Amino acid sequence: MRFLLGVLLIMILTGAKAQDFTGTWNFKYRPYPTALPINVQMNIGKATEKMLYPANLKITNGDFIFSYELLLVQKNSTQLGIGRNKYPIIETPFKIKQWMPYLNGVLTLSKSKTGQAQLSLQRMWIDNFGLFMRGLDEGDEIYESSKVNMRDLLYREKITLTKANSTPWTDPHIPRIVAPTGKDNIYYGIYDPITTKDSVVTLAIQDEELIDADTITLIQNGRMILNKHAIDEKKFSHALHLDTGMNTIALFADNYGRKPPNTGNLIVKTSENMYSFDFSNRSNAFATFLVAKFYRAYSKPKLADNQSISNKPVEISKQKNTPEKPINRNSDVIANMQVENKQIELEIWDGQVEDGDSVSLKLNDVWVHQKIAVKKISKRFYLTLQPGKNTLLFRADNLGSTPPNTAVLCVYYGDKTRIVYLDTDMKRDNIINIEFRSKTN
Repeated sequence: MRFLLGVLLIMILTGAKAQDFTGTWNFKYRPYPTALPINVQMNIGKATEKMLYPANLKITNGDFIFSYELLLVQKNSTQLGIGRNKYPIIETPFKIKQWMPYLNGVLTLSKSKTGQAQLSLQRMWIDNFGLFMRGLDEGDEIYESSKVNMRDLLYREKITLTKANSTPWTDPHIPRIVAPTGKDNIYYGIYDPITTKDSVVTLAIQDEELIDADTITLIQNGRMILNKHAIDEKKFSHALHLDTGMNTIALFADNYGRKPPNTGNLIVKTSENMYSFDFSNRSNAFATFLVAKFYRAYSKPKLADNQSISNKPVEISKQKNTPEKPINRNSDVIANMQVENKQIELEIWDGQVEDGDSVSLKLNDVWVHQKIAVKKISKRFYLTLQPGKNTLLFRADNLGSTPPNTAVLCVYYGDKTRIVYLDTDMKRDNIINIEFRSKTN
């Protein structure tokens, strides 16, 4: 009995820990006792790929409203790195985006004396170098006093956010923050995914400028690979084993060295090419982190002449459409695609914690796969499309042990791949619209 209670306690604590960052966090600041308070609110969404958190930062002062989208990346069990780009959604009546780099650094999770969860800001820039940025004299002079108060808050005031609730932030823009595509022109710190057939790639790390005590931390799919690694004259090389499917690799600048900013460069060599992820790049200047994504493609085993392929294509015309009980659920379109191949291949796996999720797949009103168990080990199957529009619907059969029902789906069509993230529950289905246009047409 004690053993079972111990296991249950560990499961509860582990589940709670995974959800600690998600939710609404508040902080109130008064420049002086009778001043109108400046309210700071951080809304954090659910994590994807174990470490990527979409977030919204909202600052209000009376009728003044400032709202920004940003990416937070988990560095360890108690820290979130703060993205360099805080993309403005609303700034009225003046702009403060020019002072957002003051907030570059990490948010550290702790508890207050009363047991409330807190996120405390540790700045990288100002805490070490104490430099002002421009912007105070821009715009209307009538707001100068308010600007000073706002700048001082972002610049040097101690900011500790207290958790108000655990409700995940939701917004239609979340996909462009955590899973940007080629159509998204806003850079939140994530590079475009790279596909490789290699199971092992070679890493090298070097300083692109002066050797000045820069250190970096490297995280792969939530696992720490390097912790506060000092970049020096010594050549550093590391063989990194890739997981099957998506590998999310975050490079953190632990500091700015003696001469800001951190100018570490992560070089990844595959059998196909060599890639550079560089803090000295202008778009990453003074960033807390940058994120690379490597998708390790599944290698199909070679078959002998007398062997047959077991996972045969599913021909929709041969399926019987069994009557189903009507279920009223909302539908979220998560992707729109155009393909030139009649046959596509799907690969699905659990990109987070394997928790018993199961989904069913409907293609053009026909259930082609039902109760697919979503596990760490991926499953692959074929679908045959009809000319024109095809609707691919994913429905949650359950919520697993940790709601909602989530999965990573990779679509192979010809020599191309497309990765999408499924996020369903008992009220929402996910839909992918696929337009099939043959090359011969």
